[in-house]
Parts: sequence; C-alpha cells; structure tokens
Amino acid sequence: MSTGTVKSAESSPVGAGAWRVEVEAAPGRLVVAGVIGMAREHAHAAVQVLVCGSGRVLLSDGRTELPVQAAVVPAGHTHRVRPAPGPTPMGVMVYLDADTPAGRALHDTAACGGVACWAAAASVFAEAAPLPAAVSAAGVLRALDRLGAVAPGQARHPALAAALAVLPGAVADGPVRVGEVAARAGVSASRLGHLFAEQLGWSFPAAVRWARLHAAIAAARGGANATEAAHAAGFSDSAHLTRVCKAMFGITPSQALAAAHWTLTDGPAT
Repeated sequence: MSTGTVKSAESSPVGAGAWRVEVEAAPGRLVVAGVIGMAREHAHAAVQVLVCGSGRVLLSDGRTELPVQAAVVPAGHTHRVRPAPGPTPMGVMVYLDADTPAGRALHDTAACGGVACWAAAASVFAEAAPLPAAVSAAGVLRALDRLGAVAPGQARHPALAAALAVLPGAVADGPVRVGEVAARAGVSASRLGHLFAEQLGWSFPAAVRWARLHAAIAAARGGANATEAAHAAGFSDSAHLTRVCKAMFGITPSQALAAAHWTLTDGPAT
C-alpha cells in the first residue's frame, strides 16, 4: 500500500455510503485506506482500528450510535458503520488478527464496553501524536507497531497456538471440524472451543470463517472472481462466500471488489 496520506476532502465523486479504497493484505492484518462507506451490522474475528483523516463516521454497537474520528472495535462485537453528515469520511482501517501483540492489547482495552469505550480505546493514537488533518496508513501501522512492541506479554495456550497455525492450510480442503483440529492440537473439542472464547474473544467457527475470508482475499488479489475465490477458500459456493462476507464486513464480495484496488504485499504482521 502506498505510504502517502489520505487527504482531506469536502466531497467525493462516489455516491453517499459508497467505498473507494486501497487494500493491503498481509499475514496478521488487512489494511483498508480511502473513502469509508456504509457497512451494515456485522462482526468480524479481528480487532478493527479505524482512524479518519477527514470527516467522521457514525459507529453503532446496536444500542448506541456515536460520531467518531477514531475507534477500536473488539473482535466478535456486532457493529455498524456509516458516514456522518459533513465532509466525506476518509481514513484508514486496520483489521488485526486478535492473536497479534497489538491486537491482543487493543481487544482487551476495547472489550470492556460499547461504542463509547471503543472510541476511548483509540486514545493510544492521540497519545502517540495528535490526529493530523491527513492520516497515512503507514503512520497508523507505525503506531500499532509501537503498541505491539510494548504490549504486556500474554502467553497463549499452546493448543490454541497450534490450532491457529493449522487453520490457514486447512480451509482450502473443505469442511474444518473442531474435533480434528483439537486432536492435532492435543486437547478436546470443548476445551479448544473454550480457549478461543476465553483468550481471543471469538468462537472456533468464526475463526474458520475468518481464515476462509483471508484465503478468498488472497485469491481475489490474484485475479479470481467471486466464484473462483469462494472455491479456493473452501466455501461451498459464491453464495456462501457472500453470506460470510456480509456477516463479517457488512458488504458483499461484489461491493468489495468494485470498491477496492488491491496492493500486493506479504509484509509482516503487526
């Protein structure tokens, strides 16, 4: 992804609520930068960091909706995003795997409450440097790197680490059964399910769906259409991919493909 800034804008040539973004996919993270549009109610197995360089978004936790310039949405929490009245919201969103150092620290900070808590959790960026009139993806990633470097170490159960290592290679082969993954990790299926909920804040099925979406994104980056990407990621068909994409991102794969310019990278996880 370009390390340039997301510049302020009073208006955009895209329609209200539409997305127009650059996307960078790398191990442990997905970075989206540009015009922030509307995403219906959804919950993803990742920690979302949102920072607007111009305008604001209306962020809802299902009970309360607040205009925010920056927020951290914890993994597994249902939310909705839409442009706030005024300047077109432009900025950066980073989806961090919940098992990265920065992801763990931010999830633990933001999971204590709803949207007001999510907005307060973004104070890490204001403490590092006041939010400027223009926000860069590189600047947000640097802040996350600094946070990850000083985040308190929290040991993950070795079975959880083993299961997470298995998922990326398992999703392309079709159904991923918790019992089979648990056996490879050396614990019972129920114990593995509890580890996902207790230490990551999301369920084993959600982790499988997130891994499939990562595989579908990789296929799309390589030029695959929605049907080809669905099959490459082990979804039963493109309709299955569409349902999961809507549930985890609040938009359909066709909307994502139309809005996104893909940046090929295999950079390090944050």
